[in-house]
Amino acid sequence: MKATAESDAPLRATSLRYFNVVGSGTPEVYDASPHNLFPKVIRAIKAGQAPLIFGDDYDTPDGTCVRDYVHVQDLAHSHVAAARMLDAGRPLAPVYNLGSGDGTSVREIVGSLLEAAGSGLEPVVKDRRPGDPARIVARGEPGGG
Repeated sequence: MKATAESDAPLRATSLRYFNVVGSGTPEVYDASPHNLFPKVIRAIKAGQAPLIFGDDYDTPDGTCVRDYVHVQDLAHSHVAAARMLDAGRPLAPVYNLGSGDGTSVREIVGSLLEAAGSGLEPVVKDRRPGDPARIVARGEPGGG
């Protein structure tokens, strides 16, 4: 079998790194994970229960964990854009970190969801979960975390 010029081309790739994916692309395909913060808080509010915050003594501005949440549609667009650039032969870095670089605290997310729902509930602070780092955010340079 004779090799074609296309098959002789070097393999090209890039990596897209992200940390905390949230949201949904459509109402039919929503984030129902029992482990993700947003669905957990929304389920609690809908049930009339106080949302839980695990730990408020971290070395962060408000004492709760900080995460760099990225919407699932933004990730989908990023993957498509990277694939198109690869297909077009355009230069790409080996790694891209996708996120704000700042993050949002668990207390800020819970407070915003409670406010948006018009709930009079107050979150309940529990002990830290083992292994939860204080802060996970993307950094601008590849390899950051």
